[in-house]
Amino acid sequence: MKSLGERILYLRKKSNLTQKELSESIKVARSSIGKIENNEVSPSAEILVELSKTFKVSIDWLLTENEYEKNDTVIKYTKDEVTKIIENAYEEDKNIIFGFLSKFEKENQK
Repeated sequence: MKSLGERILYLRKKSNLTQKELSESIKVARSSIGKIENNEVSPSAEILVELSKTFKVSIDWLLTENEYEKNDTVIKYTKDEVTKIIENAYEEDKNIIFGFLSKFEKENQK
């Protein structure tokens, strides 16, 4: 299986983009793209979202090279359950959760 960096490099080349063009598209430093492609750093949740949009692939594919299988089962949580999940999450996971929520909120305000 390819690494995350290798998948991003593959998608960038398939899209005929330079590191500079990709970095401008997702608003990060060009050097960050190189470090991500070389697996020197892991992209943030926000960068994963932008890469997913740019290359029109799922975040699941970026991370695992597997497509997300649609499951029609709807999972519903109460506000108290969601609050408890977030309160019990590791600090790094909380940052990811809040990053996704922030991105979701911004997208829905458009």
